Order: sequence, then structure tokens, then C-alpha cells
Amino acid sequence: MILDPETASIWRAWLAPTLELEGVANDYPDKLALAPSPALTSNDKYTPYRHPNMRVVADRIIAHMAPAA
Repeated sequence: MILDPETASIWRAWLAPTLELEGVANDYPDKLALAPSPALTSNDKYTPYRHPNMRVVADRIIAHMAPAA
């Protein structure tokens, strides 16, 4: 996540399933590293995981955790 420097609120957030991280992360010998662009107009490999704020992230987590109807 990236914080807004003026308000210290969350400016952008990325949420990716753990099973997909190896496919999008930069692989180093001792870690996986993510380097997404914070621009909402970016079309990088992290775009499917980018959310404009934590409200959207929370909604996605709730929808994922909800039992199937």
C-alpha cells in the first residue's frame, strides 16, 4: 500500500491471492518483490490487483470470504 503524504491515509492498495504472487512478483534468491506503479492509469502486470482505496480492498475480502449462495 502507499500512503498519502499529506493525510497519512492509504492512497493505493494492491491485493493479490498468495497463489498468484510468484507469477507476478520479481523473484530474488531470498524474497519475492513487488514494484507496482501507483498511477491509476498504469497498465502494468499489477493492474488487476490495484484498488483505489482500502474500502474497495475490504469489500473484495468480504466478498471472497462470504459463503457461496
